[in-house]
Amino acid sequence: MFKLVVLALVAIMAAILVQTATGCLAVQGCGGASRGVCNQPNPLVAGTCNCFQGYIASPDPSLCSDINECLYNPCRGRYCVNTIGSYYCHGYINNNNNLLTLYAYSALWDYLD
Repeated sequence: MFKLVVLALVAIMAAILVQTATGCLAVQGCGGASRGVCNQPNPLVAGTCNCFQGYIASPDPSLCSDINECLYNPCRGRYCVNTIGSYYCHGYINNNNNLLTLYAYSALWDYLD
């Protein structure tokens, strides 16, 4: 009888581990705390990732991947530099080539979109 109970518990744990492999766990996040939040209402079942701005759900449902914003030409003629979770535009704004200003401008543009 004891062996039967142990085997049943092992089978239940194996089923839980298989389910969590196909989704996210709240404790692991979605590939990093800055990428998204795992929505896991039931701790026994894998959750789904809600990705933050700058990230998109990847084919692996437990991860959020960086979006290459430069593919969408957000810099309007200036050179776009993709970064993790964002981007910045390299070029002139009001004849000022200050990259910090450019980064702040692109962050503001992300916020307005």
